[in-house]
Amino acid sequence: MTPKAESKSERTHRTEAERIAELEAKIAGIKQRGIAKQAKALPEGKALVLAARTLDKAIIAVAEAGRAEMVRALESSRAGVSEQLVVLGVRLPDRKAKGSGRRKKGEAA
Repeated sequence: MTPKAESKSERTHRTEAERIAELEAKIAGIKQRGIAKQAKALPEGKALVLAARTLDKAIIAVAEAGRAEMVRALESSRAGVSEQLVVLGVRLPDRKAKGSGRRKKGEAA
């Protein structure tokens, strides 16, 4: 027998409860994204998202200049803004994570 044929016979199926739990988790994720989308459309949501992104850019610029004290001050400001975004139900991507987001058409994976 080929390895592929062997793996077919050894396949285990998920129970109905496992499949239902997975689908419920997907539904909850879709609902959360809908809430976040509505929150981002609010004037205060737009302003907070803009403030967080601006603070991220400022933190990067100040860090490159080597001003650690100012970086800490900006990060503490961003923490307050992020907290309010969480209250609204909006999640911003982690600014420290690299490689997240969409790729351009010409970029390789």
